[in-house]
Amino acid sequence: MSDELVAVGGFSRMTRMSVKTLHHYHDVGLVVPAWIDPATGYRYYHRSQARLALQVSMLRRLDVPIERVRRIVTGIEPMAQAMAAERERVERAAARLAGLLACLDRLTNGEQLPYYSPTVVSVPDRLVAVRRASTPVELLDSRVEAEIDAMFAAVVPLEVPEDRPAIGIFPALLEDEVVFAVAVAVDAAVDGPFAIELLEGGRYVEVTHVGAHAELPLAYHAVHDWLASRGLELAGPVIENYLTAPGEDASELPTTTVMAPLAATTPD
Repeated sequence: MSDELVAVGGFSRMTRMSVKTLHHYHDVGLVVPAWIDPATGYRYYHRSQARLALQVSMLRRLDVPIERVRRIVTGIEPMAQAMAAERERVERAAARLAGLLACLDRLTNGEQLPYYSPTVVSVPDRLVAVRRASTPVELLDSRVEAEIDAMFAAVVPLEVPEDRPAIGIFPALLEDEVVFAVAVAVDAAVDGPFAIELLEGGRYVEVTHVGAHAELPLAYHAVHDWLASRGLELAGPVIENYLTAPGEDASELPTTTVMAPLAATTPD
């Protein structure tokens, strides 16, 4: 065995990463051992891999999605481009927190809840890249945000315009475990860590919400109230369009449209 090969325990000490973390990076294909003993299954790393392991660790500590980390370390996505995108992600997170603070202030000061004017809109079919996930309902907001970040990292080769909104697709009734999807409209079908599907259009009742995502239940209430007043029920999953583009001023509250599908024969 070469003196340049180090067992996983020694490599762990060299990089100040746990053996469990190194095993995980191996499992997801980010830092693959240089040699695995076929008799024992022990993993060995080349000393030169320490820099790669440290780079991966640093990026993950910054919450950079695994798919983007993979693209960086394989040279597919330039570091400067990736870091600019990650800065936008952090700015969006800061905007979300600012929205939460504004919501808390409104509730503290007893301000009036926002008013919505539902409208009926027609939406065309859209070709979209889709990622599906599930999460406990109490973690839904943060998980959706993480999946959107992962989606935009995954569709980098498609050169999706920065101002193209992300899309959230949610069941009409939230259970303790929520199965949801995030999507972004694309111009062509390509392979990637996502599915390419046709998001069917149609007629929807829509409200526009300006403010923290924590306040979105207010917009949903307006939609349900509009439907109930007409003796209608939801005809399928609810769609959220996140209109605030990445990189916009973090001091601006995000804008989201909530759209509930209508049956084809529903009057205006």
